[in-house]
Amino acid sequence: MLTSRAASPRRFGARPVAVVWFTLTAGGVGLLAVRMPLPLTYVVVFLTGAWLFSAQTLVYAAVGAHYPAGSRATALGWVAGVGRFGAVFGPWPGGVLVASGLSTPGFGGFAVAGLLGAAMVALVRRPAQVTAGSPRVDSEVPRLRR
Repeated sequence: MLTSRAASPRRFGARPVAVVWFTLTAGGVGLLAVRMPLPLTYVVVFLTGAWLFSAQTLVYAAVGAHYPAGSRATALGWVAGVGRFGAVFGPWPGGVLVASGLSTPGFGGFAVAGLLGAAMVALVRRPAQVTAGSPRVDSEVPRLRR
């Protein structure tokens, strides 16, 4: 809410803002590997969680804006499925690293995952603009009046 006006997806688009939020998430997770006073750790955890949640939500918005209406539901389903896989799989390597006494490298690994998310979202090409001679997508077909 503090940055909603300055970094609004309506102002810059969902994709660029998601890239920034994923990058900030990676920085926050990487910062958790450093020993900090407890109150500062709480602030970093709060901000990192807010950035991650926002980035994930913006990925849905970016996918919805990228795909034509006819394939939008399938694209959103794939994005949600891959995200759920990560949510289920992610705690397992984290738990293994903590149990092995390797929590510091674990934070580094999860920070790399955040950077990978930023890179993948950044590499998505912009959708082609509809021109006068191009075929219409479902959302552009005029509705029949009753």
